[in-house]
Amino acid sequence: MLKVSFTGHRKIKENSKLMTELTKTLKNLITSGAVDFYAGGALGWDIYCENAVLSLKEKYPQIKLHLVLPCSAKEQTAKWNKKQKEQYNT
Repeated sequence: MLKVSFTGHRKIKENSKLMTELTKTLKNLITSGAVDFYAGGALGWDIYCENAVLSLKEKYPQIKLHLVLPCSAKEQTAKWNKKQKEQYNT
């Protein structure tokens, strides 16, 4: 069983071409046996990938997203805006 983790830059501009490629890559991983996906919950690439995994859960209900947090939720989100905190808490 494959396990996948994400790491990347905190400053990333979302765009449809990047999301399309990421989704394509994730689908290939899932069809190859990936079930567990791990991310650090940081703004930027982590959340970008987390959202992509969550969007695929409807089609692939067997996949799981795991957050590997480096600190408490309060510390993790201390400098985040209200929208970012709401998304984090869902």
